Amino acid sequence: MVRTRECIDKDAYQLQLPQLDLQAPIDPRPPGCAVPLTSLQWSIFKDSVLADPEKRPLSQRMCASAARITGPLNVGLLERSIAGLVRRHESLRTTFETFEGVTTQRIHPPGESRLTCVDLSTLSKSEAESEAKRLTKQFQDQKIDLSVGRVFEAKLFKLEIQEHVLIVLADHMISDGMSNSILDREIWLAYDNALGDEPALLPTPPVQFADYAVWQERTKESWRKEHEEYWTQHLAGGAPTIIPLSSEANQPLDTSAIAHVFYGAVLTARLRQFAESQQVSLSNVALMLYATAMSLWCDKEDLIIRCPAHGHYWPELENVVGLLVNFLYLRIRVGRHHTFSELLAQVQEEMRSALKHRDFDRVINLIPECKNTQLEFHWRPARWREGVAHRRPTFDQRIKRRPFLIRTPEWGFNFWCLFNETQSDICATVVYRGNVLRPNAIDQFGNDMRSIARVLIDHPFETMDLAMFLRGRKTYGSPR
Repeated sequence: MVRTRECIDKDAYQLQLPQLDLQAPIDPRPPGCAVPLTSLQWSIFKDSVLADPEKRPLSQRMCASAARITGPLNVGLLERSIAGLVRRHESLRTTFETFEGVTTQRIHPPGESRLTCVDLSTLSKSEAESEAKRLTKQFQDQKIDLSVGRVFEAKLFKLEIQEHVLIVLADHMISDGMSNSILDREIWLAYDNALGDEPALLPTPPVQFADYAVWQERTKESWRKEHEEYWTQHLAGGAPTIIPLSSEANQPLDTSAIAHVFYGAVLTARLRQFAESQQVSLSNVALMLYATAMSLWCDKEDLIIRCPAHGHYWPELENVVGLLVNFLYLRIRVGRHHTFSELLAQVQEEMRSALKHRDFDRVINLIPECKNTQLEFHWRPARWREGVAHRRPTFDQRIKRRPFLIRTPEWGFNFWCLFNETQSDICATVVYRGNVLRPNAIDQFGNDMRSIARVLIDHPFETMDLAMFLRGRKTYGSPR
């Protein structure tokens, strides 16, 4: 239930600080300052409470880590490591309270342990495995009242003496993909440092996510003056992109399905060579292929594509845990008179302009049409898994960690695509609604992207006639 405690001073729920210029640094907030929701947090929060003020704001849990651990795990050290994590990051001990129509973030003291241990070692190996999966699903599905918490929790299942499963969950209101990586890294850094007789506590970040939320509120007017006109004009008239219904009328289930589209080692190598020769990033090449395939698929020449970009680009936010993801809104016009080379140049210019006018999670509230766009482009480069944020010391060589596969959550959209770049391939992971799209439609989408890639490499300066390309699908469409 949304709280309206009379003991809370109304003024404490109002941000009464002078406005800042966008160039102002993100500093620790003044003592006693109310902490508002960020624009992106509010867009998530209001969907659950706006229609019914008495409705409880419920959690949308994400899995920050799911690992099977073999070897002599020191459970006490792991518990202290997670406790240190909660002390370092205020976002992990946050609740969301509403008083007289104003919702704020409330930061709590660290409190009790966030790790719950469940002993399944008395069961047979197969029974323990099944029970761990059942309890993990129950843990994921548990609905948490955001006005009460907890928004961050971990469970450790003991399957055998030297085999455990660790599940770490964080609510989407206080974390994102990059922050989940920080959580996983810091848990094991603190654990390994303690085993190696080094200081167990990691440095506290110079600012917290709540400081960023206050900074965003204080720079709101400055952002509007500098960027509102650009986004209003740039995205004006952009019709929401509708994924075509390719399913049969009697397709029964409204459930998520996953498909993988592989470019193949040979085509990926050629795309890398092409990107290098044109002095463009491989991600921009992949975005151009995605936009062109979408234009064919939707029969639209004017697309608005949303690209998530991590919000840790400020140095002071590099190791902060919070919902810091930003979105780039790209207006891409795929005209039949364009050459593939011109379309690639347009994609590059769109990306440059979006970065110039960043702090993007305000745009979704500025341009209502953007809320209905169903096209997103996610790019995960090869170095993402190899970067500092994903490395950890290995003082305890006896412990091995490997992924523990868990249920994929239901997604709230019809079509979502993540491009993973590996050393040898590009794989597009597509999550889609089973009652909206059929698997053969995803296959055709993948074939189109691969076909366009070959045309781009071999004929980058030829005029692109989409109708002719459609007629040539049988020629270009077979996977290599």
